[in-house]
Amino acid sequence: MSGEARYARWDDGSFGCESAKTNKKGVLMRIPSLFSVGFAAFLSSTPLVLADTVSDLSNQAADFFAEQAADSPAAPLDGEGVVVAAKPNLWLQNALQLQRHLDDREPLATSSFLMTHNSANAAAYRTVFSYIDPNQKLSLGQQLGAGIRSIELDVHQFFSMRGWPWQWKKRILLCHGQNNHLGCSPYDRVLSAGIDEVKDWLKKEENRQEVIVIYFEDHVDGNYAELVDAVAARLGDSIYRPTSGANCEGIPMQVSKQDILAAGKQVLLMGGSEVCRSSHGWNTWAFAGVGDRLNGYPTGDLAQVSDTNCQFDRSFYDRYWVRFYEDRTVISSLFAKPDRFGAEDVERLQKCGVNLIGFDRFSPTDARTRAYVWSWDEGQPAAISDAACALSQVNGRFSANACSEVARYACRVSGTHEWRITESAGTWQEGKFLCAHETGGEAVFVTPTNGYDNQSLQNAKAQAGAENVWIGLSQQDGAQAWQTNAGSAASESMTQ
Repeated sequence: MSGEARYARWDDGSFGCESAKTNKKGVLMRIPSLFSVGFAAFLSSTPLVLADTVSDLSNQAADFFAEQAADSPAAPLDGEGVVVAAKPNLWLQNALQLQRHLDDREPLATSSFLMTHNSANAAAYRTVFSYIDPNQKLSLGQQLGAGIRSIELDVHQFFSMRGWPWQWKKRILLCHGQNNHLGCSPYDRVLSAGIDEVKDWLKKEENRQEVIVIYFEDHVDGNYAELVDAVAARLGDSIYRPTSGANCEGIPMQVSKQDILAAGKQVLLMGGSEVCRSSHGWNTWAFAGVGDRLNGYPTGDLAQVSDTNCQFDRSFYDRYWVRFYEDRTVISSLFAKPDRFGAEDVERLQKCGVNLIGFDRFSPTDARTRAYVWSWDEGQPAAISDAACALSQVNGRFSANACSEVARYACRVSGTHEWRITESAGTWQEGKFLCAHETGGEAVFVTPTNGYDNQSLQNAKAQAGAENVWIGLSQQDGAQAWQTNAGSAASESMTQ
């Protein structure tokens, strides 16, 4: 590697001394001076701390550097990393999309949003002194494009070296830091840059029927004016806002994604309990919690979840969003032993009906993402020449079948998680009548809309001695959408 020192204003607007070098592949890299980083830390009154027990971090560090080597090209001069998303798995991509829309008309309390943890701390933005310990591989836009519908932005009031030296000042940055901002860098991206990515994704025609959630972990030290300006100017018309006029309120759990879209909105903002103490009208944009709980998301502990224990009782899941998340960064391991998900953990959380499963180092093709799919079976829905209707198979996964086939029916007692299986069998079109007839009108012919519902249906099938049963999901008259009997549509994107 060769290079020379120089003093320059970089393309991303930051300014300082750097050593411009090329690696063995001839890729130009920039290395900000240690003076610049130290100067910023001094100005932000953030102490520089060294680890006391290096041995405690050795295993985490080994994992960290192995992961960096696997997905990290050199950072180019413009300050943006280059992380290319893995080649998409068309079945998995399609299954995630279809599953995502099954709950469009369900209350938010029982709806799901595929989530990333510390979404903006990504290798896609890495420089030598910025985002060196990322939670994610992909950019915010890439995450949304791969099916993520809930993102987390850690926002910190921190000294920024963006622009010329006389423009350096404290700003709201996207970083992964502690309460005292340890972990932030003066070269981290400003909040507005991340919000711009979200805005650009929402503007695309194919995303007009998507609802997303943005959670702000608030370390802005009272700078709500900049926070409100960044969000309102870019996402204002698309935000579903608090309406009660109270000092702060929770996201209403009784509304549905479809209700939000019908109001012409697409974005929910979660700010946690800090919203109740905020200024500059932040409480008119962001919610403080869920339902009547005004302290952010109820968050679970993976160690307390098993095949027979979901940590929270069912009535709690029916009223509130529940979040579980993992953390694969080295800095978090300095202070705790955070959860890490395996595929079996994701499958177990889905069976509990967890609303928000927050991945670190999310990939649209890895085993955890595959385990997130509880609905369509591998390779399904298959191409059907005429109308197609969905069966719940013996393994609990969905398949597309000719509607003229004969099977028993899955019926759910209204307002409950109780499923009943009919004694009679017939074609798919007879399902509504036979569910009502055999249950005295108590149960309706519908489809499971989350992993817990699907597991409850499996239990009912086992008790009834049924293997394959019709569910209230179909693709009629050559349409490209799979329609639930409740009316929500899941547009199918896979080429058949």
